[in-house]
Amino acid sequence: MPLQFAELPSSPRQQGRAKLSLGRCPPRLLLLRGLKKACRRVVKISDGNEEVLELLEILNVSVDQFEKLWLDTIEKHGYEIERLKKKLQDVQTELEEMLPMGGKNDGVDRLDRETKFAAAYALKRNSIDQDAASVEELINDSGGQLRYIHGQLANLEQRNQQLEGRNQQLEETSLQLEQRNLQLQERSEELEEQILQLEERNQLLEELLHSNMEQDAAATEEHGNQHHVRARVHTLYNLRSIVRY
Repeated sequence: MPLQFAELPSSPRQQGRAKLSLGRCPPRLLLLRGLKKACRRVVKISDGNEEVLELLEILNVSVDQFEKLWLDTIEKHGYEIERLKKKLQDVQTELEEMLPMGGKNDGVDRLDRETKFAAAYALKRNSIDQDAASVEELINDSGGQLRYIHGQLANLEQRNQQLEGRNQQLEETSLQLEQRNLQLQERSEELEEQILQLEERNQLLEELLHSNMEQDAAATEEHGNQHHVRARVHTLYNLRSIVRY
């Protein structure tokens, strides 16, 4: 069901009944009435724009929906002007029918009736003209307010698009960081595996070194070749340094 503003009561009695029935109105209808009142005050009140946007957000009304809603309201005002014009024609016809057709000895009576007709016609015409002018003024104000609010909502949509673009960039950056983190974790696991292999190799070389040193010590005691022992020990220490490195 499309959104519609609440119809305004046409008479003081109906307005009083409408006020008494507000407590039974659905919350959404009350919000729509508040939105309509806020739109009328948006040019006069500095914070009217925030009030309108807050109500639009609560009602979850988009820019296109709100524009169509407001244009429909303006169209209703146009129908009201046409109704008043037709009412004026009907009143004019009714007053014309009240004029006497004329006859003998009715000159004074006719003049009196014509005077009363002119006064009644002027009063009704003035009242209808005032109503028509009020409706036309409301239509003009509504058009300006609609353009103002439409511009504000367009700016909000543009800002929202910018934020969505920024959010998308952040999501892409987050994905890149996650991929980089996975690559670093894989590289860390590879390095840990290499370290374990090097430790095992180092342990084997240490055992081989100790075995060679024991064999050299036994050979030294057996042969007593001090020069050979010093050279051999020097070589073994060099080998140990290389292994540790």
